Amino acid sequence: MGVESVTVLQRAARALGRIVGAAAALVVRRRGPDSLQGQVALVTGAGSSLGRELAAYLALCGCHLICVDDDIDAATVTADVINAKVGPGAAEALASDGGDRQQVLRLSRAVLARHHAVHVLVLAAPPRRGADAYDQLAAQFWVALGLVPAMAARGGGRVLAVCREDGPGDAPSVHSVATNGLVEALSEQLKGTGVSLTCAYQYHFSNSGLPLSIPELSDEQVASEMVAALRRRQSRVVLPRRPLFWNSVLRSLHLVADTSLHDALCLDTPAPVTSAAPAGSVAKS
Repeated sequence: MGVESVTVLQRAARALGRIVGAAAALVVRRRGPDSLQGQVALVTGAGSSLGRELAAYLALCGCHLICVDDDIDAATVTADVINAKVGPGAAEALASDGGDRQQVLRLSRAVLARHHAVHVLVLAAPPRRGADAYDQLAAQFWVALGLVPAMAARGGGRVLAVCREDGPGDAPSVHSVATNGLVEALSEQLKGTGVSLTCAYQYHFSNSGLPLSIPELSDEQVASEMVAALRRRQSRVVLPRRPLFWNSVLRSLHLVADTSLHDALCLDTPAPVTSAAPAGSVAKS
């Protein structure tokens, strides 16, 4: 078989793979949400505003909530809110320093000893101020290491990891890179175990006065979308959706179209580079 024939077969195989992948994606999108009734869910960063909403939505889906946060008082407030809405005993609060490996692993063992299983793990702890890349990754990694292997051994579970960004096109944050890298690594290691991983990207916009509507979603709306994606076992969800569509359009047209709106969106249009003239130099006419 000649080289040209092999190349044609390779292209045909790639095309077939793309078709199969697209068809599979459509099937996944059409899949209805799974029930979470009676499952145990652990949410890190449960004392933050988004973490609190995620925990509340999971409780409304029938989960028993374990609210974990560096600040035990904030975690307790979340648990109290859930217990008031859903019923006594629906949630509990635990304190854990995400940067302390031994503390996190002890907490994981204690949770598994008490509840025998954690079915849903939500990594929603906000970026840690002043933490370097290693610390940002470790804060997520040790929680996952303490709980995900038990999910795989049991034959199923769900992980939702939240990435927060300022805007599409900006340089990715350390927190986002670390979280996304952890999800990618876990996805490879957990193939065939029944554990699904959902990476959720939340973008923020501070330009609500633009003629193009850029919705600044509330934490309640974001939590609702993320939990829906988790229940459908989506691998990725980006919020809000509309600006990312327009960003793609503007990026493809900015060389031939008016870029004023694109610039106003604070997306990825690079700033013009100007070089200062050497001292004492005279501009040529």
